[in-house]
Amino acid sequence: VKALVRNPAKVSIRHDRLVLITGDFDNTEALTLLVKDAKFVVCMAAAKPVDGLYPEFYMFHFVRDRLYPILAQSTTLKVFLYQAGSMSTGSHFHHPVAWIMKQTLGRKLNIFPKIDDNNKIIRFLLE
Repeated sequence: VKALVRNPAKVSIRHDRLVLITGDFDNTEALTLLVKDAKFVVCMAAAKPVDGLYPEFYMFHFVRDRLYPILAQSTTLKVFLYQAGSMSTGSHFHHPVAWIMKQTLGRKLNIFPKIDDNNKIIRFLLE
């Protein structure tokens, strides 16, 4: 298992089969090393709010412009899983109960920009 981390000192788990790769979303070299020889890639990353605001389509630009080109060049990759969150659907269809929950939580927690970002990624990956 390989994990991209900004600060390896903050990772308390140690294991012989865990490889920590120091870097961030803008470090193409670290991302390439992360994907190298991988069969499965799971993205559980999230954008960090700046001054309390979610950066517009931050994760979409990361996935489309930084990560996906590296994934597309891989000869070993079988599966890419993007963890988008339970309120993201990638489409405009919502079960009525899910729609009510999304509207309530979205307003209360101010998560609509994140949901929109995740939905855009889902649509990109499905194209």
